[in-house]
Amino acid sequence: MEKKTNKARLYTSPLLEEIMSRITPLEMEQTHNRMLIAARMDDCMKDIGLSKIDLARKLNKQPSEITKWLSGTHNFTMETLTDIAFALNVNVRDLLLTNEDLEARNANMVLHSNNPEPGIMMFTPQNISALIPSGQTIAGEPETVYGPSKEFTPREKTKTSATADTYNITLKGIELLDSSMVRPPSISPDLTLLKYHIKFEYRIDKEKKLVFIIVHVRIITFPAEAEVGKLVVSHFYEIADFDQVIEIKEGDKFSIPQELTNILNDISLSTTRGVMFSTFKGTFLHHAVLPVMKQKR
Repeated sequence: MEKKTNKARLYTSPLLEEIMSRITPLEMEQTHNRMLIAARMDDCMKDIGLSKIDLARKLNKQPSEITKWLSGTHNFTMETLTDIAFALNVNVRDLLLTNEDLEARNANMVLHSNNPEPGIMMFTPQNISALIPSGQTIAGEPETVYGPSKEFTPREKTKTSATADTYNITLKGIELLDSSMVRPPSISPDLTLLKYHIKFEYRIDKEKKLVFIIVHVRIITFPAEAEVGKLVVSHFYEIADFDQVIEIKEGDKFSIPQELTNILNDISLSTTRGVMFSTFKGTFLHHAVLPVMKQKR
């Protein structure tokens, strides 16, 4: 007997069209991103031969939670993504970025000088390219590092490709130091064109073997150039073999390997993105999503 097969049919109805019309472009993009992250997690697990049970053990989770993550319906926090990336031995950005080459298209890149406080050494390690969310622009100081009491310089890159596991990094804590919102009466209620000025502040604690990275974010409207919000998030990391990795110089100066700088910047910026989203959720800055950035290696 010949078996009948079910053929795909196109269903149309006023009710279905009404439901679909209520889904905003942002919600569609968020759904796409959740499914993309799940697919990349699955690929990474297959690459290293890691089962759901193995990953659950590494993260101290139940296998059912890993199954939910891989279903493409879970809303990930940046803290969770950071833990997953460490467990899979990949960078957080590898779970987030598209396969396309990153270009700063449709972006208004504004590079300008800063006026630091006396005694602060400014350092710009690299230029950046940015993947800009639809309808948004990015601007600001290129990834900038500064330290209020110590002069910081990165060391030259080595030929080997470093990962978080190479340096055995542990994110010990995150603290929201400051956040604010100002809504000028003249701006549109639909904030779709925004610029982000981003700075990194590096500090170290020699006694506790810790590296502190404070990320400063200013949110500015375009083209009105009105500052509507800011966020300051502190991260502190424990680095194994601190004395061998961090070079302490004379006069409270210190040096960090360039690869480690890249890794810490990536993790800190990704975590700040999550803190920023949760802080401004439900406000007029709800759609102010910090763009994904890729430093040029």
